[in-house]
This record gives sequence, C-alpha cells and structure tokens, in this order.
Amino acid sequence: MNYTIQRQNESYGPYPLEEVRRLFTAGSLHPTDLAWPEGSQTPVTVGSLLQSAQGDHTGGVIPYKNPQALTAYYLAVASLIPCIGILTGIPALVLGIKGLKRAKREPWIRGKAHAWIGIIVGGGLALVWLIGLGAFIVSIVLAKPAGM
Repeated sequence: MNYTIQRQNESYGPYPLEEVRRLFTAGSLHPTDLAWPEGSQTPVTVGSLLQSAQGDHTGGVIPYKNPQALTAYYLAVASLIPCIGILTGIPALVLGIKGLKRAKREPWIRGKAHAWIGIIVGGGLALVWLIGLGAFIVSIVLAKPAGM
C-alpha cells in the first residue's frame, strides 16, 4: 500500500511503507506528519503508522526487532540471582541504554519498557551486588583472628 505524506499544506509521495520508514529514519519525516493511505479518507500520523506496521503474532509485546532492549531485560532478570548478578547486571545496564536510544530513534521497533527494566533493575542490582561484595571483602580484611 502506498501513502501520501502531508506536512502542513504540502503533500509528498505516494510512497510504499518501506520508503516511509526509510525517510523517517533519515529524519525527513516527523512522527506528527500525516500519512494518507491510498483510497482512504482518514489519515494517520507517520508515528502511529510505523508503530502499527510492526504487526507480529506477539502483538508487539516482545520487542524482537530491538535485541539490545530484549537482551537487557533478560539479563536484568538474571541479575536477581546471587553470585552472577554482577556479571549480568552491568551488561543489562549497558544494553538497556543502547536499546532505549534505538527505540527513541526508531519508535516502530518498540522496546522502551524492556530497556528501562534493563537499566533500572540490572544497573540497580549490579550496584547492590558490588556494594555487598565490597562490604564482604572489607569485613574479611578487618576481621581479627580470635585470641589476638
């Protein structure tokens, strides 16, 4: 299906959906620009068009097109496990930031919630585990042997 794009009083196109996506990614289109589907009397915004174009069997709940955000989410959940929490929490934080940037740059791929979970849970638990490990090491160093 082709779409005619309208910004203020100017019209562009018609373009196929992939071209609309490419123009949006390049910054030539804004999420608030109107997209008129061929033969339709009702426009949609470019942002909502690209978001609904994801249309997969998961209903868009699983952001499989944003692997950084999805991986950050799973690593954040794994950071709940003692001993490996540090090893998974730090990558969850880093990948969460990358996934959030990508979701903001390309809103149709989704994944903001998964990225935020990676940042908050993964980063927070990595910090908790690092503080716990530091406290454990300090307690060992400061411990005096009995009888001395």
